Amino acid sequence: MKAIDLTGKVFGKLTVLNKTELKEGGSIVWHCKCSCGKDVNVSSRKLTSGNTKSCGCIRKSNKGISPVDLTGQRFGRLVVVSITSKRISNSVVWKCLCDCGNTCLVSEMNLINGNTKSCGCLRKENVKLNSIRVIQHSLSNKRVNNKSGKTGVCFDSSTGKWLATIGFNGKDYYICRSTNKNKAIEMRKLAEQNVLKPFLDRFINEEYPDNCDELLKKEIQKLKEQIKNNNYQ
Repeated sequence: MKAIDLTGKVFGKLTVLNKTELKEGGSIVWHCKCSCGKDVNVSSRKLTSGNTKSCGCIRKSNKGISPVDLTGQRFGRLVVVSITSKRISNSVVWKCLCDCGNTCLVSEMNLINGNTKSCGCLRKENVKLNSIRVIQHSLSNKRVNNKSGKTGVCFDSSTGKWLATIGFNGKDYYICRSTNKNKAIEMRKLAEQNVLKPFLDRFINEEYPDNCDELLKKEIQKLKEQIKNNNYQ
């Protein structure tokens, strides 16, 4: 059987660089780079079984000793302030200062592997930017390929009515149904003016709210009540 090429694969903190001429118990030995910076040779059996996940630095971390002093080093938006006595999955935990001013605790593994680059503000900003793009695209009414010719308005064959909705964060929020296409389009435009545009302005000028979906649902519910009170059909 042809041996599996492990080059480039990651096992714990080890990245396989290349195959060596060595053998260990009939198993191929691979030259690996540990995320702490050290090189080490490890057999295929130990890598694939999970018996060896580092050059040995994890064992040192278990004893409360980090193989590398990360104090002062930058990882994304985080600057390492000091080591702590905490451990996460046998990895040393460091206290870090984020560019936004918040402090957080991050495992050495997540810092070195690039899994954690901020206190969480970066993810929140990305969510905010994505929400802004979604709303802007929805308001632009571009690339409409439905029967109505209007974003958020489509024909519901099960009821024989036109359905107006608002899509946000992968969900469709119902606004109204009507036998009149123009009325459904009118209600969709009303939703854009009273719900989407105010939300867009808020996202651009303010911090992204954690309960964004709930806020949107409340605003849509208010709009639906207005539509109902106006005897819209």
